[in-house]
Amino acid sequence: MDRLLDLLIKTFPTPAISIWSLREADRRFCQIRSMTTEKEPVPLELSHPVIVQLLKKDDPVLIEDDWSRNPGSGFGDDTLAVARVALCFPIRAQGRLTAFVALGRQLRGEAYGTDDCDLLRGISHHVGALLSHAGLAEERQASAELDALHRFSVFCLHDLKNLAARLSLVAQNAENHGKEPAFQESAMRTVADTAKKMTTLMSKLSLKSFKPMPVETPEPIDMSNLIDETVAPIRGEGNIGLYVSGEPVPPVMAVREHIHQVLLNVVLNAKQAIGQDGTICIATGQQDGSVVVTVEDTGVGIPASKLSTLFRPSQSSRPGGLGIGLYQCKQIVEAHQGTFQMRSEEGKGTQVRIELPIYRPPATEDADSIVRSNRLR
Repeated sequence: MDRLLDLLIKTFPTPAISIWSLREADRRFCQIRSMTTEKEPVPLELSHPVIVQLLKKDDPVLIEDDWSRNPGSGFGDDTLAVARVALCFPIRAQGRLTAFVALGRQLRGEAYGTDDCDLLRGISHHVGALLSHAGLAEERQASAELDALHRFSVFCLHDLKNLAARLSLVAQNAENHGKEPAFQESAMRTVADTAKKMTTLMSKLSLKSFKPMPVETPEPIDMSNLIDETVAPIRGEGNIGLYVSGEPVPPVMAVREHIHQVLLNVVLNAKQAIGQDGTICIATGQQDGSVVVTVEDTGVGIPASKLSTLFRPSQSSRPGGLGIGLYQCKQIVEAHQGTFQMRSEEGKGTQVRIELPIYRPPATEDADSIVRSNRLR
């Protein structure tokens, strides 16, 4: 991107050139390069009028023309107007709009002509091809990192077995010799349950390492029920405020254990972020044919510099993290034809938004009966 910016500066006589890239975490376009030292502008939503135009066509978008023809269109009402942008051209990689370049007005006052647009179109295609190759290389690297982490997990089995044995022994001794206060009983039940889950994890790790995993069958899932099941173990801990709200939602078709894994990872991340005194709000709703689950916390937030790499293996937002949780969450949700997005502000908190398609049962099947049957589990 530095070479692209340098080329544009040498080619076009304008005092304002910037490059914007799509940030996967929150699906907004952020400025990543600029020839000025001004404060970084606010990211642009996909619904921004200029982004809408760039998504529709491969040609450069002459913003000045749209301002003059449609003064109330919103093209010049915000960030791009402040940056004195006159023209934007899209950069596509693997058929997707992944970036765009914004050019300011030319110093001589001349409008951008056909020759300028043809040159920009050629630059766009070349850069898009390079980004496509880079994206494929990054995917291969991510796959290699995940494979290495997976193989490493096999060596953890021995330690996990020892931990499971110790936890089981503690639980057994507590049952036989404890003084049985209510807190101790609850704690020991938790320890025993943890040991059981660790043993199950070891079995799954062994199966994934040495044998093909059996195909898991999706089923209609009541998300409200699954959320209640996920948060039950952490309700009432310390001074944490945990609130679940929202309207009743239709079922989604998914592998229950996989979606439970996503919800658990997100909720535990939120719990770690708020420490001993904070709030976690979970809400459900539906929009555009999807069930929407949002998990919002009042924790420390994630620095903007880390948002761009959160969904890569071995990248973590906190010290000591393996950097696999969010990557896996995104992969699971997208495998269910859904979306997984994060928005965060350092010092204020983080919001995770999960969207999954609503399950449309056959004519012979009643969706309400599915919800009722799931709630009886």
